[in-house]
Amino acid sequence: MVKNLLTLLSVLILVYISHPEQNKEPLIIEAEEFIFTGEENVAIYKGNVKVKKGKFKLTAEEIKVFLSKNGELKKLIAKGNVEFKLSQDIWGKAEHVSIDNIKQKAVLKGNAELHHKNTILSGEEIIFYMKENRVLVYGGKGKKVRTIIIPSK
Repeated sequence: MVKNLLTLLSVLILVYISHPEQNKEPLIIEAEEFIFTGEENVAIYKGNVKVKKGKFKLTAEEIKVFLSKNGELKKLIAKGNVEFKLSQDIWGKAEHVSIDNIKQKAVLKGNAELHHKNTILSGEEIIFYMKENRVLVYGGKGKKVRTIIIPSK
């Protein structure tokens, strides 16, 4: 169940953000500040950042988007009260979320939590290796990993 949840999460985030041709919805990003560094191909959004593309929503205090020379997503880093929603049934939160499209790796850090229908997965850090379909969850100092499965009614 957890493996399926994380696979779905990673695939949906990458499809929604890095492959817009597969989804005809516009990508809308709002923030108090925008900085683009052409030499490094890095876009930085700061201050109450809101990202929306179809049903996908992401909020954070800061988002950095690292692009390749041809404009494809290499890496996305969201910091500060990060919350995302992929659908009515899939959402999560963490203090820091990074998605590395090249390494095919997603990391949720700082009170990380994933919800999928009746399953909740939480820990200090959740790492998902997309190619390997492998997940690691760490509880942190004095904290434990937690999985909650709520019985269907």
